[in-house]
Amino acid sequence: MVTKLERFAFIIHPLDVKRDIGRKYPIARYLPPRVTELLFGLTKPQVVSHITGIKSATGTEAEGWFIVCPMTPRMMLADERRAMDRIIEAGKVAQDTGAKIVGLGAFTSVVGDAGLTIAQNLDISVTTGNSYTIATALEAAKQAADLMDIALPSATAAVIGATG
Repeated sequence: MVTKLERFAFIIHPLDVKRDIGRKYPIARYLPPRVTELLFGLTKPQVVSHITGIKSATGTEAEGWFIVCPMTPRMMLADERRAMDRIIEAGKVAQDTGAKIVGLGAFTSVVGDAGLTIAQNLDISVTTGNSYTIATALEAAKQAADLMDIALPSATAAVIGATG
């Protein structure tokens, strides 16, 4: 049987200066956060992880890459135009790996226009992950209702913290 190999990438970024940047660059743990951000912001988007060994029940295999966008949420919100440019750069790194689709993770899906400009500047598909999040939330709500013997047509629900 011939196995099909699918390729994907995710664009990620550090959420916490000391913890996340400090994991890759230990000196960052000893520098003021703004200095660390400034220095980190000078680096180029790059592959930080290669994921292999994924196989579906149908036999399709996948491999993927995590591409770091060298900006923190504070940096992205302070300069959204620069953030968009850096995310597009990271998307081009994803293209170079052979990925056919790139997912925008964390704040990379929040800044700008929900990924439209990024998609227009890349030759691969772009997803924010919002559709998947919604699908899994709906499935979880159905399972919870079943576990608690609640009929969905008569249920009331509240969504809290839905910013994506």
